[in-house]
Amino acid sequence: MGFGGLKYIPKRSVDQESYLYLAENFNLIRNYIRTDVDDITMNAAIIGRALDLLSHGLEFPDLDKKIPHHDAICSRWGGSTNVKQRKFIETCPMETHVQKMEFRQAFILLVVKVFFRPTSTAKISPNKNLPTILDVENAMAYNWLFHILDWVKDAIADFQHNSVKHISGCMYDLLISILNAFALL
Repeated sequence: MGFGGLKYIPKRSVDQESYLYLAENFNLIRNYIRTDVDDITMNAAIIGRALDLLSHGLEFPDLDKKIPHHDAICSRWGGSTNVKQRKFIETCPMETHVQKMEFRQAFILLVVKVFFRPTSTAKISPNKNLPTILDVENAMAYNWLFHILDWVKDAIADFQHNSVKHISGCMYDLLISILNAFALL
């Protein structure tokens, strides 16, 4: 489906202090992280190199429940949890085209919810998560990296300006991107 680069990311836990450092030192206006070594610019292309994804494509469509296809997706997946997604992925039959598309929807939702846009709740948010699966036939036609960067910046803005105690959004994406950027220096 286009997310093959994720399998090369090692399973590691990162202490919260590292994420806090990144969030505190991220300049939202100029898109860079101030480090002791150098200022590292963050953009979609840098995240793309780190995650092995292309940094171009279409905008995700907005969820519109008046459109029957959108309403069906909202009814099927809205409010689902990470646990339900994992169980569905493990047991989903793959015999028909419809089943394969449901598997893709569940898989992409899980990747978004667990890796690209994690939040403090395990439930799928219709307006935040479901637009990513409105067209799974050609999932890589969309500019994932632009959205990943926006999701990270939104999480950092919440942390910096709204006194949010946790950092949602995938700081792990940002950390991987920084390590990749250091490797290129």
